[in-house]
Amino acid sequence: MKKVFVAITLITLFVAFYQLAPYMGVPGRVIIGMLILSPILVLLMVYPIFKYCNPIGHTFDERYYDDMENEMEENSQLTPAMQELNEYSTEKEHTFTE
Repeated sequence: MKKVFVAITLITLFVAFYQLAPYMGVPGRVIIGMLILSPILVLLMVYPIFKYCNPIGHTFDERYYDDMENEMEENSQLTPAMQELNEYSTEKEHTFTE
């Protein structure tokens, strides 16, 4: 995980410098060079994330609703909007007529 942290930190600092470069008097050619270099750096940042992080083991379609259920379990008091959403989602059948 340290490699992921290092990659994200260094490339974030590069992006921050890129954003501030015009205000610091950096020549335009250097800024254009940084622009050309940025897609390569993004790939170098994404690679360690994919290589060293653990896969989750399920697809988005299988578990997209888990966050909402976990929040409802953690918070015993639901807001009125969440109560309405909960009631709407527990109805047996939704029919639409013209």
